[in-house]
Amino acid sequence: MYVRKIVLGTLSRMARMVRQAAFGLTGSAVALAPLVSQAGTGWTNADLIQQIIEEPASFDGTNIYINMTNITTNFSGCSAASGFYLAIVDDRTKRMFASLTAAQLAGKSVQLYVTGACGAWGYAQIDGVIVQS
Repeated sequence: MYVRKIVLGTLSRMARMVRQAAFGLTGSAVALAPLVSQAGTGWTNADLIQQIIEEPASFDGTNIYINMTNITTNFSGCSAASGFYLAIVDDRTKRMFASLTAAQLAGKSVQLYVTGACGAWGYAQIDGVIVQS
């Protein structure tokens, strides 16, 4: 019973802090609007890869950053419209990285599938690659 009172007390304090953050400064919930990201998923238009950046080991070391030359369709809503990143976490993402590198070396256009997640520098996370023939 005592533990339940502590948990309920903590939850009510947290709810009070959220209400104060949302309504304290402006008197309305508008203050929370910038915290919500309206992101979408889908395929970009086909474009050439301008640059591939492999993150140094002194950082996280698992992300690859891709800059494109002329992206006109990007459903992610992230701030860098032509910037994307890929987290190398398994064999599938290693194959995607190899496909991106091969496409850049061959001068082939690619389409990228954006997940809706925005990462460092406002880059959109990708989870799929189509190399154009």
